[in-house]
Amino acid sequence: MPYNSNERLEREARESLVASDLSAKMKQWREQSPPPAGGGGGISPLRILLVLLLLGGAAWLFWPQKEQKTPPLQEQPAELPAPPQSPVPEDIKPVEEPIAQKPSTVSNRYLALAQSNYRSPDFASDIRGEASEGQNALNDARLALAERRFSDALIALKNTPSEYNTDAAYLRGHALFGQKKFPQSAVVFGQLTGSIRYGEAAQWYELLSLLPEFEENKSVILKKLKRISEDEDHAFYQEARDLYQSL
Repeated sequence: MPYNSNERLEREARESLVASDLSAKMKQWREQSPPPAGGGGGISPLRILLVLLLLGGAAWLFWPQKEQKTPPLQEQPAELPAPPQSPVPEDIKPVEEPIAQKPSTVSNRYLALAQSNYRSPDFASDIRGEASEGQNALNDARLALAERRFSDALIALKNTPSEYNTDAAYLRGHALFGQKKFPQSAVVFGQLTGSIRYGEAAQWYELLSLLPEFEENKSVILKKLKRISEDEDHAFYQEARDLYQSL
């Protein structure tokens, strides 16, 4: 690298001083030294050696030194910016866990209560021999119910004459209950609650048909159950009391 202005001036001043001093010394040596033998004038070898030493020292002193190159500083790698995070759209809502569906009320303990409290009538004992054509249809339905062939019972009841509608409806309600079609059986039994022959039995079986859907029919069930359990003359009085305690 080139010297700056201050270094250059200092170097020139040193060179000037050395040159002046050297010139003065040489002049002094010439004046003080006797002429060599043989009559010729000149400079002795010793003085020449001293001059060379002075010149060599001055050259060494003022010879420009090689500057040591300072290794360039390694640039520190700039920190990479963090990758931008994708903004979450406001209109996207977190996925919510699906709410567990409650099991069908038909498959709960109320269904078990309904089935355990159901007592099938003795349908076979109501079969009559040498009956009319209408009675024969009822007998076929009674026999099918006794054998738990509920679909056959419903088919037989389709051929029942209108004068036997009440009997046919009562048997139909039991066939639907046996098929676990509880809402339909509740409707059929509900239509017979005022019947003279089947009224009290229909009230009880209607209550049992409503029981599997207890949460939906709770107020109606408790009202009907309370009425039966408070009527000591009711045919299903004791059954109603036991069921009321179970609920």
